[in-house]
Amino acid sequence: MGIECIELIDLNSAMLQKGDCIILTSDGLYRSLSKDEICNTVKANINDMQRAATALVDFAVGKGKSAPG
Repeated sequence: MGIECIELIDLNSAMLQKGDCIILTSDGLYRSLSKDEICNTVKANINDMQRAATALVDFAVGKGKSAPG
């Protein structure tokens, strides 16, 4: 996740399997939440990706408000 891990994907090979999920985010999200926080939030809302997206944004905003500074 994040810019450090971007890799070229060979679209000719079947890398994705049924049930896999790809999440594209801005740095505002992946720098605010850990990989585990993002994955766990998506898994908790796996049947509703709109709800998952909203939950991720709310989680990141909530963390930002509770951060010292």
